[in-house]
Amino acid sequence: MISAAGLVILIIVAISILAFIISMRLKRNDQLLHKIYYWIAYIVLIWDAALIALFFFDRSNRTAQYIIDSITNIAMFLPVFTLCIAMTIYFGWNKLPSWCGLLFLEPMISWLMVWTNPLHYHYYAYFSLNSSEVEFGWYFYIHLLYSFICLTAAIIFIIIVARKNISSIMRWQAVFFTIGCLFPSVVNVCSVVGIIPSTTVTSFLSIVTGMLVFHGIAIFKFHLLDIKPLAMQTVLNRISDGYLILDLNGLVIDMNRAFADVFGREYGITINCKLENCNPANPDSTTGFFALIGHIENCRIQNTSIAYEHSIILRTSASFIKKYYLVDITPLYFGKEENIGCVAMFKDITIIKESMEELQQNQMRMMQQERLASLGQMVGGLAHNLKTPIMSIAGGVCSIENLIIESEASTGDPDITNEDFLEIYTEMHDWTQRIREACAYMSDIITTVKDQASSMEAEYNVPFQFEDIVRRTEMLLRHELLQTNCTFEYSNTVGPFIITQGDINSMVQVITNLVDNAAYAMKDNGGTIRMVTSLVDDNLAIKIIDTGIGIPEEVKKKVFKSMVTTKGLSGSGIGLYISKLILEARFNASIEYEDNPGGGTIFTVTIPSEHFKIN
Repeated sequence: MISAAGLVILIIVAISILAFIISMRLKRNDQLLHKIYYWIAYIVLIWDAALIALFFFDRSNRTAQYIIDSITNIAMFLPVFTLCIAMTIYFGWNKLPSWCGLLFLEPMISWLMVWTNPLHYHYYAYFSLNSSEVEFGWYFYIHLLYSFICLTAAIIFIIIVARKNISSIMRWQAVFFTIGCLFPSVVNVCSVVGIIPSTTVTSFLSIVTGMLVFHGIAIFKFHLLDIKPLAMQTVLNRISDGYLILDLNGLVIDMNRAFADVFGREYGITINCKLENCNPANPDSTTGFFALIGHIENCRIQNTSIAYEHSIILRTSASFIKKYYLVDITPLYFGKEENIGCVAMFKDITIIKESMEELQQNQMRMMQQERLASLGQMVGGLAHNLKTPIMSIAGGVCSIENLIIESEASTGDPDITNEDFLEIYTEMHDWTQRIREACAYMSDIITTVKDQASSMEAEYNVPFQFEDIVRRTEMLLRHELLQTNCTFEYSNTVGPFIITQGDINSMVQVITNLVDNAAYAMKDNGGTIRMVTSLVDDNLAIKIIDTGIGIPEEVKKKVFKSMVTTKGLSGSGIGLYISKLILEARFNASIEYEDNPGGGTIFTVTIPSEHFKIN
């Protein structure tokens, strides 16, 4: 029978279980894991109450003892509920599958066998509360084997979850949960073989040590019911970033759904498989796969984080999709120094890449529009520039025709000497030279305009002399300079030859835009626009200096940052903005401005040393 001290302990156990149930209910913990544990608590409470009731019955009343013992055998369901907890954690269930009901079939039959034992004696061949007197029937051993199988399976599931999870708290949860499952089983075995003399003591030890102490530590100390792999795995599977966890030997420990759906499928990566033994489904994916292995190996050898951009081509039913990922590989440590593996995070940056490409395309279109707009504004001046050589050619042709007529008429005339014919030929030669120079000038203008009208996408990253920039600028802006009564002066303090690596047409666009702005600012009074090249900290500084009206204060805040113009309807507002983009994209250069102490503005283009050299 149970002693008075044992009764007190059982009452304390009952109060503790009730307090546990009430506290969990007040926290509104109604997830599947909590519901299963409520059932366990209810069963243990009934079991405990039956043991308390046993204290008040006479030992000679075998009928009462048998009824109470039958009630305590409700604990037959505990191994199955324990297995359900382990499977819920392992599989991440939100609801128990219907087939789990079959797991309860054996304990239901066993409990029924206990209640009806006087009719068949298959569970107890001879009933007694003393293990030295009790004799078990054949069905008892079937139930005992089934209970051990359920508890063993539960322990295996929890251990697998703990091994897959790097968190130390998960491992401690598994340790105490496992001990809590093992202890009742060990006690039952000891009772069967006669080490523990009383079935009452068996129940008592099972409750206090197994269900309360070890499971209590797992629940309250390590938050078994609060920090659940189910919840964590659900969150990890729903995030868009993929992750891959490996140990030091390259064994795949874990991955989430985002990684499995992309890299797992394409590279054949599965859990519990060595990364080097995985086989990509598509031969075209091998390059990316081995690049991933190489970076992970570098992370292991260097023991430091590694980040790189990874691209992968995914096959769909209709086409192929290229996706971009930013991969961050970080070592994992146990404690402070022991490296136990690495975790690779895969952030999908496809949308960012596409947005950047679209932005670059838009910038290219804006550059092209600005170039064409600039040429459109120069059309009038270019026509005027072409008119002068055309008139010169026409005049030369007319003069040559007159000289030819004069030469033909003088043929056979005795008064015309050879010196006279030589004078005619010399004059014809002078006119042909003038025509040749006019044609060359027209050719230069046409070539310059054609180059500036070429597509921005046709990037020419070739060496060119900076003097060509000056010559083209003077040629394109000759009419604008004449109209504004401005002169253009170039001063080179660096050296006779400056060869810049880049696209000459883009640089011409920037310089002509700055000089044209300077001419517009000086249109009222005219003056000299100076372009000075010099070295500043080994970088090439190109200054465009004017003495115009300067930049208004309200415009200064917007220069280079947005499209703004001081030209009214005649300005596009994208010149300086695009000039900055061109310099940054094509020459890794910068542009800034300052007020000219003598009035006007100074724009400075700074080209880094790697983009030019001096001969």
